Amino acid sequence: MVYPLDQAAAAIASLENRTAKGKVVLRVRD
Repeated sequence: MVYPLDQAAAAIASLENRTAKGKVVLRVRD
């Protein structure tokens, strides 16, 4: 299957945002 580059970039960006938020939450809890 072939995905549009913009869609793939959006998916990657969303994953990065999720991990970034998770790291921030862990830092606050620590």
